[in-house]
Amino acid sequence: MSSTHKHVDPTVPKGALWFCAGVVGFTLVMAGAVRLGYMPVAASPLAVRTAAQLVPTASRDLSFIDRADGGLTITDVVTGDVAKSIAPGEPSGFIRGLLRGMGRERRMKNVDKAVPYRLEAWPNGQLSLTDMGTARSIELSAFGPTNRAAMAELLK
Repeated sequence: MSSTHKHVDPTVPKGALWFCAGVVGFTLVMAGAVRLGYMPVAASPLAVRTAAQLVPTASRDLSFIDRADGGLTITDVVTGDVAKSIAPGEPSGFIRGLLRGMGRERRMKNVDKAVPYRLEAWPNGQLSLTDMGTARSIELSAFGPTNRAAMAELLK
């Protein structure tokens, strides 16, 4: 009885292995060069603003409060005014996702929920949200114009 199946060699071609090894080697060399200071690290927007001594064009300290009904109330900490109230089921995925990530860091560092977040607009059009309890700052323009607009609305 003869077999109609051909034997297939399960090895990976040497050229592909050398290519993968080259990519891994290049990545390690580049990471090492940055780490050892041979290549500059890309400047963060925070570092650029600090070096240029920029001051925000608008700023607001906010508190984000989850309500029992599933809604979200965003309050100006200084004035006590409600900046925005998001009803249960109303689209707010970006704001909630942003707070979920920042809230995780707050829990790890045992930061009180009462500590506000600072929303700031900058002369170059950038928008940032800083957790005043952890000092973590997020550049909101990186999330696209729709999400940036949702947060910029809170400065009005």
